[in-house]
Amino acid sequence: MVRPSATPPVRAPAPRSPTSPLAPHPCLARPAPRSTPEALLTPLLISRNPTECVLIEPSINSVRLSIRIKQADETERILCHKFTRFLAMRAESFVVLRRVPIKGYDISFLITNSNVEDMMKHKLVDFVIQ
Repeated sequence: MVRPSATPPVRAPAPRSPTSPLAPHPCLARPAPRSTPEALLTPLLISRNPTECVLIEPSINSVRLSIRIKQADETERILCHKFTRFLAMRAESFVVLRRVPIKGYDISFLITNSNVEDMMKHKLVDFVIQ
């Protein structure tokens, strides 16, 4: 005769998706906070001169591209401001475009892993470059 054991079997906890204690809504697309070094990779600054540069900030599941456009005179400043404002007003149509760029840059893009999975990769690259 087999006696049942007095203690029930121990079950392993169900696996959960990783969450960050610093991000209140982990399902929203945003780069990881700067205070989590394990989630961020080294940012890369590509610069032709101080007025033209691109900042690439990769993280585990996204990359943020911030672009500073050359503005030599007042006319170019006005044109750049009008163009970036035009794009920012239509940020919902451009899925990867951020409405507000990083301070010091004119335009920012946030490309997440879901954007890359959903969109055609070559079209996404063409949109950011052009």
